[in-house]
Amino acid sequence: MAEVAKRYLHKHPKYITEKSSLDSLNAQLDERVKQIAGSIQQKIAQLNSRQVQLEADIAKEKLALSELSRQQVELAKLNKEVESAHTLYELFLSRLQESEVLKDTGQDVQFAVVDYAIVPQYPAKPRTKLLFAMIAFMALATSAAFWVMLQLLNNKLGRLHMVVKRYGVSVLAHLPKERSRGQILLSSKGETSHIFAEAIREIRTSLLLAAETKKRRLIAITSIQKGHGKATVAANLAQSFSNMEPVMLSDVDLQDPSIASAFGLPARHPGIRDLLEGESKFTQCVHYENNGRLAVLAAGRPTSDPAALLSTAKARLLLAKLAGLYKRIVLDAPPVHSISDALLLSKISTGIVLVCDVDKTTPERLSETLAIFQETNAPLLGVVFNRVRAVKRAR
Repeated sequence: MAEVAKRYLHKHPKYITEKSSLDSLNAQLDERVKQIAGSIQQKIAQLNSRQVQLEADIAKEKLALSELSRQQVELAKLNKEVESAHTLYELFLSRLQESEVLKDTGQDVQFAVVDYAIVPQYPAKPRTKLLFAMIAFMALATSAAFWVMLQLLNNKLGRLHMVVKRYGVSVLAHLPKERSRGQILLSSKGETSHIFAEAIREIRTSLLLAAETKKRRLIAITSIQKGHGKATVAANLAQSFSNMEPVMLSDVDLQDPSIASAFGLPARHPGIRDLLEGESKFTQCVHYENNGRLAVLAAGRPTSDPAALLSTAKARLLLAKLAGLYKRIVLDAPPVHSISDALLLSKISTGIVLVCDVDKTTPERLSETLAIFQETNAPLLGVVFNRVRAVKRAR
């Protein structure tokens, strides 16, 4: 139109024709826009109406479900009353039959009194005094045994505390003893007690409040020996952190992996070993939980020499890249048996948490492990006492 205006004057027929055509097109465009807008508004109104109807249906179904639950409770109560009445009826019926039988035998048989019954002065059974004496003795013996066991456990826990204090290490939490049957229990699935879940939150809070932990994104969870519950602590701690920030849980215990089974993954699910060896891609190895806020990276295929794989520059580069993607990375690390193990953890992590099974650990063994961490100048953040029979809040 601008070119036509330059070539012709405003009163030129060519200019008038082009302008009329442009105005017509603009009018058609405006009309089409109004039609589309009206159609969209109509659909929105229909969807709002449908939403209101669905909400009303949901409320109605909830009310019906509540009424059904109440009726089920009432039905169970009535069934119990019916059973009680039936039992009472059968008892009365058997008594009535016995009375009829005795009545019939009394009509045909003559009885002779051989000896008169003597009214006893005291009941033959139960022998109340002897019974009470036995109960009191057994209760006293059980209480004494329980007290001795509790004192032994408390004394052992106290000695472990003294060892930790001597090395200037913090005690992050006391985890109660749970019936795990060798499996990893997750608080998010309701598999642990509320005391255990509260203790995990206590560990999380202690790590968050520590000034140096703000810069420590790679937290390795290790133990003195196998079977102390480090994998359970690592999995639940990662779950707890994921409620606040994006977190990755990685199983770097390549000799004895267990994180995959805790989250229902197959034993041959690709993991960090497959990723390091270039056999699988990152998207094939990672598994997401907690609405995508927790990324789980399993170990992959087990290996007899995990230190050789984890001590490579490629492994450190991978962990550094993951630390840039997630706010925090929790590592289920191998147990610490020697100085080389502590040095390996220092290379692949920026903070270490030591899990100590109170029943399986002696003060001497704990002292040796803390000495190893002290010798290697490892970034030990604290100790978690696991499977404590009587959890106390005192530090």
